[in-house]
Amino acid sequence: MTGPITIPANEHGIVRLFALPYKLAMEVNHGETLAPLAKALGVAELDAEHVQIVNPAQLGEMGLTALLGDGHGIAPETLGPERARLNALSGEVAIVRSRAFGGAARTLALKDGCTLIAAFSEQGAPPPHLTPLTSTSAKGTLNDGGQGAGDEIGHRASRRTLLIAVLAAALLGLIVLMLTGQS
Repeated sequence: MTGPITIPANEHGIVRLFALPYKLAMEVNHGETLAPLAKALGVAELDAEHVQIVNPAQLGEMGLTALLGDGHGIAPETLGPERARLNALSGEVAIVRSRAFGGAARTLALKDGCTLIAAFSEQGAPPPHLTPLTSTSAKGTLNDGGQGAGDEIGHRASRRTLLIAVLAAALLGLIVLMLTGQS
């Protein structure tokens, strides 16, 4: 597939496999940067923690499907129908997890010979469950970057703590004076 690929904001649990042409693979491997791959995918940058470049021929008996299953949590039943095709791939491939896009919505416009081979869901990676907050204090928005009423409440609380500490120190001093005066 070479057409546009839409990555929704906060996508979770998808692993995409891209075939890299020889020239692009050499640029990535020898340049020690993912910038050429990001450019080939049509994005500004990729999080290197969530991208793996491999040559399936160098995986030996393990094979690409075992790497995807064991190393990236793809269910064996998902990989089953693709096993022969994936293990027969030659040349470098990029394994790109959802998090490589930083949680932002992206539209990939593949170029420089980069092609999507497949996309898989990670096993045991359900989408994050977000429970809506129903409390009235959770309603509204922060328009001032957090410099509002919550900040004032925090200052009042810290002033109250300081006042209690000063009173406790004064009371302790008074008790010490009383005890030393009785001796």
